Amino acid sequence: MPDLPVEPVTPRQLAALRKVLPAYVEPILDAMAATGCGFLIVTQHVGAFDPPTVPLFVALVGDDMGPALGPAAFDEGSLGALMRACAGVSIVPCEPVIAAYERCAELARDGRAAIVIETGPEFERAWEAFVRRVAPDTEVEVFADDRGGA
Repeated sequence: MPDLPVEPVTPRQLAALRKVLPAYVEPILDAMAATGCGFLIVTQHVGAFDPPTVPLFVALVGDDMGPALGPAAFDEGSLGALMRACAGVSIVPCEPVIAAYERCAELARDGRAAIVIETGPEFERAWEAFVRRVAPDTEVEVFADDRGGA
């Protein structure tokens, strides 16, 4: 299986990420700077991958980089292992909700790995069911609007 590198980012890499990632990801970038945690972006159809070897990371699962396709667009075993390694998963089935990214940043600052799943509203329930099935001990929160959670 290919390894998706998850390593702490250097200050130079972090500066580059700040230039290309949207402003709502800023809380995660701040947590990365404060903790040295790893960072991973998982896109649709990436195939099977090895779980991170570092204990502290934040992952973004991009199910909205084209039309949202739901969990079926990802390797179940790889994504399940990634989710079981996390303390919390934030599902964002709408326009970005900064509270979802703040939650993951807070988990990272507490020394716990986290994932943000960006998807479409039609896959909100499918993603929630998927996380609860493959990682039943992982906290799941859906952020369905700008009030910070559903």
